Order: sequence, then C-alpha cells, then structure tokens
Amino acid sequence: MLEANAEGLVSYGWSRDESILENVKRLYVGHYVTELYKRTSQITLEKIRACVITGEPQEWSFRGSDALDSNVPVAMRIIPCFYDRDLVLMIINYPHFNEEQIIEDTWKQAVEAAGDGIWDANMRMGKIYFSAGWKKMLGYDDHELGTELAEVINLMHPDDVDSFNSTLSAYFKGDLSVLSHEHRVRCKDGNYKWLLTRGRLLSRTDEGKPARVIGVETDITAIKSVQEKLQLINETFHSAFHYSSVGNALVSPDGKWLEVNRAVTRMLGYSKEELLSKTFQDITYPEDLEKDLALVNQMLRGEIDTYSLEKRYVSKDHRIVWALLKVSLVRNIDASPKFFISQIVNITRERELRQELEKQRDQLEVTAEGLQEKLSRLEELNYMIAHNLRGPVGNINMIVKSVRDEDGLFSLQESLDHIISSSDALMESLDTLMEFSKIKLHDSIPFDDCSISQIFEKVKTHLHSTIFQKQAELTLNFDTDEISYPRQYLESILYNLLSNALKYSKRGETPRVLIDLRFVDSVPVLTVNDNGIGIDLVRHGNKLFKLNGILHQGYDSKGLGLFLTKTQVEALGGNIQVNSTPGEGTSFRVELHSREYLAGR
Repeated sequence: MLEANAEGLVSYGWSRDESILENVKRLYVGHYVTELYKRTSQITLEKIRACVITGEPQEWSFRGSDALDSNVPVAMRIIPCFYDRDLVLMIINYPHFNEEQIIEDTWKQAVEAAGDGIWDANMRMGKIYFSAGWKKMLGYDDHELGTELAEVINLMHPDDVDSFNSTLSAYFKGDLSVLSHEHRVRCKDGNYKWLLTRGRLLSRTDEGKPARVIGVETDITAIKSVQEKLQLINETFHSAFHYSSVGNALVSPDGKWLEVNRAVTRMLGYSKEELLSKTFQDITYPEDLEKDLALVNQMLRGEIDTYSLEKRYVSKDHRIVWALLKVSLVRNIDASPKFFISQIVNITRERELRQELEKQRDQLEVTAEGLQEKLSRLEELNYMIAHNLRGPVGNINMIVKSVRDEDGLFSLQESLDHIISSSDALMESLDTLMEFSKIKLHDSIPFDDCSISQIFEKVKTHLHSTIFQKQAELTLNFDTDEISYPRQYLESILYNLLSNALKYSKRGETPRVLIDLRFVDSVPVLTVNDNGIGIDLVRHGNKLFKLNGILHQGYDSKGLGLFLTKTQVEALGGNIQVNSTPGEGTSFRVELHSREYLAGR
C-alpha cells in the first residue's frame, strides 16, 4: 500500500483532521494488502494480478477484517493506473457505513429525547461511553465520570454485579438472544436507581471475542416501586384468599372454576383439580340453578353490581350443602367481564336448625291450639258438672239430714226412695255429661278427607334433603287413598315417624322405610317400618313417648317428635305402639280413629 487519501476517512464517517489522517496512513501505507485483509489475501492477490495482466477493472465484495475494524462488509474495486502499468488503484468502499451511521445517530437522538441513557462499550480497550442523558439521569454533569468499564461497574449495587456479569456472559455465548438486565446504579447523591439495560453486540474480534456493544438504559425506579406495592397487595390478597375460613373462589364468566381455596374443597369434598375441571352449574342443586343464573346474567348486563343468594350445592358424596353465596364481578379495562369473585359460607347446619325449629313451632302451635281448645271445653264441662250435679247432690244431702232428724219430713222408706231417685238422677246426669264430654272434646278438631298419597308426597318434600343425602328408599302401600282424619295431625304424625326412621338409620347402609296403611276392624292403621339402629325397649320403653325423652346420644334429637305424635293420636282416641330390635329396625303402629269410628263408638 503506497498511499491513502483523505476521502477514505469520509467513508468511515471520520473528520478530515490531519492528525487522524496521519494515524490512518500509518496503519495502511507501507503495509502489504495481504496483511490488511488476511482472510481474503489470496483472492485479493488474484484480482490484482488479473487487473495488471488484462488491464480490466476487477470488482468483488466480501466481509473481512481491516486494520481499523473487524468483520465489516467491504466492496473493493481495482483499476489499472493509467500512468504506470505496474501499479493499480484500489478503491475500498464500506457501502453500509454511512447509512448505518445516519440511522444510529437518529436512534441516539430519539433515545435521548425519550429520557433514556445511551452507552457504547469498546470491549477490547475496556472503555465505555455514556451519553449526557445517562449521566443526567443519575445526577452527574456531562464532564463527570470516566470511561473505564471497571469504574462504571463500581457504581452498580454489589448485590447485582454477579447477576449482571452472568447475563452478559450468557448473551456473548449466544445462550440469550437479547441482552436485557435490571440492576441498581448509585446516583451522585448516594441513592440507588433501578435501571433496565438493553444492549446489542455489534462486532467481534478476529478471535471471536466481543468488540463493540451498544445499549440503552431506562430508569425503572418508579416501576419497581409500583411492582413492590403490587407484590405486597398480591401477597396480602393471596393470604386472605387462600387461608380464609370462608370459601373463596374465582369463577369465569361462563361458570368455570378458575381458583378455589381450601375452605371450598373441604366444604364440597372435591379436590382442587377436580373442581377446576368443572363449572358451578355442574354442582349446583338443580332446583336452585335457574335463580342463580338469572342473577349472574343481571350482573353480566350491568344491572346489578353484587348479589347474595342462599343456594344448595351437591357435594362429591351427594350431600346437599346449603351455602350463603356472595358474588361480585371484576371487569377488564374495556368493561368486558373478566371473572367473578365468590364468597361461599356453609350454612347447612343453620338451615337444618331453622327448618327443624319451624317444623317444631308449627307442631307446637297445633298442639297448643288443641290443648287450649281442650282447656276451654274442660272449663265448660266443669261448670256444667257443677251446675247439673248441684240439684241431685243437694237432694241427697237434705234427705240424709232428714233421716238423722227424728222429726224429719220423710219416713225411712220415703227417704230411701228419694235417695235412690236422686242417685238415679245423678247417674243420668253423669252419663249425659260423659256423652257430652266425648262430643265436646273431639268435635272441636275438624276432620278432613285426606289423600294419604298427597300427604306422603308433601312430607317427602319436607324431608327431601335428608332423603337425597342418605339415598333412602321409601315404599308406600295402602288399601285406600282416602281416609277421614285431621289433615294437620296426619301430616305431623307421618312427618315425625318418617323423620325418625331417616334420622336413626345405620351409617353406611341405605335406609329402607315401608309406610303401610290399611283398615283393621274398620279402623285405619298406619304402620312405619325401618331398618335402622332400633330401640332397646327394656331400657328406654318407659321414656319413649315422654317430653325430652332422648334415647340415642350423638343424634340431633330433642325428644319432642314422639311426644307430639302420641298426644295427637290419643287426642282423637287412637293409640300408638312400638316394636323394635336393636340393630335390626323399628316398627310403629298407629290407630287413626276416623270421624265415622268416633261417631259410632
């Protein structure tokens, strides 16, 4: 290489400064072309020889190393020297450089305008350049900070250095497609800022080592602060959601379970994985689904913000679980539904107690009304007895005194006759009052034409949850569907006997209950047989029908049902009998005296 002119510097984008020109000449002039372009030395020599021999220009392009940079695209043109045939003129062009330089300058200006900082590192020399915007971001003036890489590394938070070096090494090895890292850098005032650096390797040395890397750093301190707050909020929500004793769930707009806590899985008996494969519709009690979906649709349409509902779920083992459900809807930024937040409180026990109390209240009201009616009739009978017996008793008293008196009005025979007559009158009054008491005590309770099948279905409805939960098998046999009996009494009697049969069923065995109604000597006889745990009549027979007579511990019993049943049956002249064997089952036999039977008795 004999000479290099200043135009070559322009192609590199350098200035025409004479000192720089001299440095360039020192690198090029006096050196063999094969030294300058080692990787393409053979083809370069061939092109030079061809130009000298043929006198024709030679052109070709390649990517190779030169004295100033490495791995750069080169377009070379060799033409004969018109004044000396032994010389050639080499025009070396870097066609990409000016365009890329313009793009790079434009990019740097845009990045600076956005408030980001730029860095440009020469890895071979251990130097790094920082833009004024980068220094300003950390509180430094433009003339501050050196260009040594080691000095800049010292500004990085000690806890982040190893992570940064690992990321840089992985990127240079090709394990990462993008150089990106978050770390803290010390500001001039001693505080640290979080920066996000994103870089790109532009060139490598002949040995394949990184030569030049450029990048951008963005201040993400505010973002990190928000992320920390969000993380705290998320951790708080996670704890409140998952460790609450109340059931919590996230549900998609179409009803699919997205997330549930342990309280929900315990309540319904499903594992988390099993629930997440289902929708809430799958495990909602069929009769409650329509009402629930109606409220869901109202919420999706924006008509309501939240709703509360008492509903039933069906657990994995087919138990009915009553729950108080509270639902709210989370929406996306565009107001489209994202997911529901559901709170589920198990109120099964409360519902059972409420239903039991309501039933007992109704039964007590009926019994109280009957007792009040009887008391009224008894008071009336008491008055009538006192009034009707006063005359005969007074007569007898007077005659007895007359007999004792020697000067009495009647002879002994006459006195005896009067006593007999008064006694007959007294007996007649007693007979009359007895017949009257039968009428007064029984005719006050209205009799109805009852359909045993309808009453059976009504009682089944009241006990539907228990029947469904225990998967009980009920069988009804009857000679006739119609009997004359007070409807409220018949419903109460059948309810108490059937609920007892279900309540005291054997654990792990399907309850089987047979309800039989037939006429025995014109008297309707109701029989309820079960295969439950049975009753030890030797031990408990004397308190079976007593108020608060509890026979079995561990069962939800108040000792009221059989007492009410016996009271109602006997109020109409009937009777109730029991036959039971512990461990095998129990049979109740009830005589239901009809209106016709009472009238003919």
